[in-house]
Amino acid sequence: MLANAQNESEMKLALLATSTVVAIVLINPLQAETLSVSQMVTPSQIDEWVDGLHSDRFAERERAASELMSAGWQVVEPLRKRLDTITDPEARDRVEEIVIQLAQSDLQMKIDKFLGGDDSIFPPWPTYRDILGDEPAIRETFLQVRANHPELIDSLDGDAQERFNALETIIQRIRDKQTLQFQTATSIDTLAPLILLSMDDVTLLTGHETEILRLLRRTGATELLRDVDLRVAFDRVASKFLMRVSKANLAEAIFVAVNGKYAAATDLMKRSLTPETDAEALDFSLRFSMVNADPKLLPVITTLLDDERIVGDTTIVNGKVCDTQIRDIASIVIAKITGHSLDEIGVPVTAFHRQVGLDPGRLGFPRDDPGPRNNAISLARKWSAEAQK
Repeated sequence: MLANAQNESEMKLALLATSTVVAIVLINPLQAETLSVSQMVTPSQIDEWVDGLHSDRFAERERAASELMSAGWQVVEPLRKRLDTITDPEARDRVEEIVIQLAQSDLQMKIDKFLGGDDSIFPPWPTYRDILGDEPAIRETFLQVRANHPELIDSLDGDAQERFNALETIIQRIRDKQTLQFQTATSIDTLAPLILLSMDDVTLLTGHETEILRLLRRTGATELLRDVDLRVAFDRVASKFLMRVSKANLAEAIFVAVNGKYAAATDLMKRSLTPETDAEALDFSLRFSMVNADPKLLPVITTLLDDERIVGDTTIVNGKVCDTQIRDIASIVIAKITGHSLDEIGVPVTAFHRQVGLDPGRLGFPRDDPGPRNNAISLARKWSAEAQK
């Protein structure tokens, strides 16, 4: 029984040192200014009350505990320091309970003030606010991030290396949560790394890109996008991340941006719709730009009407060998953006797919007859020029 009691006491002591409920918020010495001299307690009074917890008399033990609770936050740190000197298991348990209760009470008081608009409670808050904004729902996310990913909050006012270290810690924690604990990443898990990556001095590795893009395709991101109070702020940090993604993950980033209707979708496609982009990624971007059908993309798509790189598989249409080139897809996208029917350029209307833009099995122009392809490209140039006047 004694061994069990000691183990339980050690667990409580660990809680006092590491609990996100108790240890993430230290008692603020500045609160002493709000106490009158008569309200402040002396070390000898604290010693007297702790001694009272050892009493054989129940009433005396209860009186000592009541005095300590009434003294409030000012006895928390002195009691923590005295824990190692208390040998009586019952008295030690009582002191631990008092410390936890007082710390929780102080934390709740700080949370209430913070949610009420007090910006001085948590020093990193102004930096967080500059990134996401200042709304009641944003303040709640701050508290949730602080509880689940405290290193993020601690790093906000630090240097770039501290923030990068926090990013790696958070991504590893989320990975372990999913693969080892078989738990789903929450909306706060999704938001946390994006907050750090909205800061330009935080290095973004390709491996990080892959992990975060995966998060943006799961329920945590969906919940944030559906939250009317958080959508705008989430879109802002998610879009900034998406614009930082490397060429290796560009196609995936476009898929996420278009399907999530992120603000970055159009700019991402503009970035990728260049002759320098590899054919496969460019093909992917063109198809999704057809879903988006943004007229702002016309100038850059028009430049691709000379790109003869072949994409996709060779097909047989009406007994003729057909292939699809970048310029073919560009002409089809221009037709869609300018409001023309696909059959006007020799492409079946059924080739349009609401999710992926185009059905590759229904595309292609004859290799041995340049007429249909040239006609489609000529019409696309004309429609694009007219739309840009």
